Amino acid sequence: MDRLPTEVLQNICRFLSRHELVQFSLINKICWAASRPRFFHTVCVNFSSPQTLEATVERWTAVLQSSDSFAAVEHLQVVAKDLYSLSLSQRLENCGDHPLDPWRFCAIDDRSTRQLEHHAQWQKLEQLLKRLRGLRDLTWGCREQIPPCVLRYIHDRLPQCRLHMRNFSLRNLIQPPQVPIDIDPHELEIARSPCLYSIAMKYDYMYSDCANYNEDAVREMVASVAPSLKEVSLLYESSGCDPWLVAALRVPRQSWHRALISPLSLNTARGALNCLELATRITIDSLSVWSKLTDFSALRSLKLHHSIVPSELRWLTDHCRFDSLDTLIIKPDLAVEDNVEGLADATEDFLHALPPLRKLKLTGTYQQRTVISAIDHSGAFLQRLHLALTDDQSGSVPEPSSSGLASPDFSHTLQQRCPVLEDVSLCILRTQGDAHEVAIYRGLGKIPTLRKIHLSIYCSQSLSGDEEILRGVSLANSSASSDIEGRLSEVDKVLIDFAIDDTLAKSVFRTISAAKPAYATPLECLTLRVEAFGADGGWGSRHDLIKLLQYIGHSWTCTGTLRDDRPHECVLEEYDQEDQLDRNYMEESGELAKITNAQIIAALHRVWPESRNANWKDKWHSFPLDTTHTL
Repeated sequence: MDRLPTEVLQNICRFLSRHELVQFSLINKICWAASRPRFFHTVCVNFSSPQTLEATVERWTAVLQSSDSFAAVEHLQVVAKDLYSLSLSQRLENCGDHPLDPWRFCAIDDRSTRQLEHHAQWQKLEQLLKRLRGLRDLTWGCREQIPPCVLRYIHDRLPQCRLHMRNFSLRNLIQPPQVPIDIDPHELEIARSPCLYSIAMKYDYMYSDCANYNEDAVREMVASVAPSLKEVSLLYESSGCDPWLVAALRVPRQSWHRALISPLSLNTARGALNCLELATRITIDSLSVWSKLTDFSALRSLKLHHSIVPSELRWLTDHCRFDSLDTLIIKPDLAVEDNVEGLADATEDFLHALPPLRKLKLTGTYQQRTVISAIDHSGAFLQRLHLALTDDQSGSVPEPSSSGLASPDFSHTLQQRCPVLEDVSLCILRTQGDAHEVAIYRGLGKIPTLRKIHLSIYCSQSLSGDEEILRGVSLANSSASSDIEGRLSEVDKVLIDFAIDDTLAKSVFRTISAAKPAYATPLECLTLRVEAFGADGGWGSRHDLIKLLQYIGHSWTCTGTLRDDRPHECVLEEYDQEDQLDRNYMEESGELAKITNAQIIAALHRVWPESRNANWKDKWHSFPLDTTHTL
């Protein structure tokens, strides 16, 4: 180990997990020196008050000074500590890609956050910044506007540094509609910053009784004002329809004009974004506007999270060129006058008008023929494929042939036609761990290049469309129905399907990993996420059975150990920590006791007989996969 060049040791560090990196750094001084660039590549200063900012900066300064690692820091993050979960009126499908992540620092919890109000409070951060001579990226994600001292230092001393604004807003552009638009000189400097590389903005047209002109400003920045701006993520979320808000919307707004942030001498031009991400309403008019603001042929990533109908897909196909595109997210949807086949034709024509893609995510209403068509066009280059359950299956039992569902045949198609596929997200119908379900896991394992898998879990029983299933447990003492046993059997199957504990998660990981050929890339990460209850309200459902299933239906992230002596083992953690908080709340508030009525207890006793003489919370468990049979 001592004889290896430093560059080789640093490359080894790139493949180690955080825990493994710690162990590696403790071997000797040479390994410690090689691991430092990885340890201190990113420094995150998160804070919720002036005091916590100062304390965090002082702690990082002491750590970097003691290890002589200031030069190793390439990315500084200054972000809010206390956030809340974004809840949107229109859901963005999570295929393991966490689509709301670009805007997570737009959701700051004001109840536990105290803003910095004076420039002097940023002094220690400025001092730390001046010691980071190798800084390449600065991420700013907090309620406070980036202070002049920080922005000017970046401009003067670190002109190569890229500035990422993760809660972008020119505060001066939120003002009563009748007040003439004006902009603060410092915020004008932000808008024109030569270092500004990416922005993420959550916005509405009105805030309280004030009009918000930031969308107009961003469009102007994209077209001509911010010379280095390459990535834009916009999330529109309405503030609601309260009477006072409706009244404010009726007040005429001031007219936006270019001279507000654009130099008068600047000619009208188009920007050259690399990434355009819109979680906003899509229309032909809005697409036309964006095509005039930025050169679509330069786009490498286009993410359209909201519905796009056939007419809009056809407009993109006929009027736009995407010569550089390699990443696409779209949500095809039906307009009133369209049919499913027409939507599929428009979607496929658009996909075939693009260059071969490396990353593709399909949500909304799409057909399996569209997926196959996309694979025909891009399969040789496709590295990531994310498929959500189609909207027309929402709230119903998906058919085994539904778009987005995993199957042994579809896994075989991916294996044969996607030779570089590394990351896949599919939906899966659990069938009590039988041979068919195991065949799906093994089929995924046979894709040799696959490193990451995300499975959204559903079941073959109706949970929202068939109230009889939900009420099945209440029929236990009734003799009026001739099919009581069948109904109760369905309830028992649902309990078995969603009894997902750590043992089952490890077994699924092991089954997929063990199916990989000897030469294949190891399985690095498997996520199992229970999605079946979204249409029924999840934790807030009015059905006791749904709440119970949510309680036992854990979602997991399984990370491979990459150890030669344990090739199919993994480390587990909860996929969403908020689920654990919800479980704790159900227990502590007594909600769990309320939903486990006599009928549900009877079902629990049928599935787990050992719970008859003990608390069922201590006795429920998953059921083993049927790995002894093959299809």
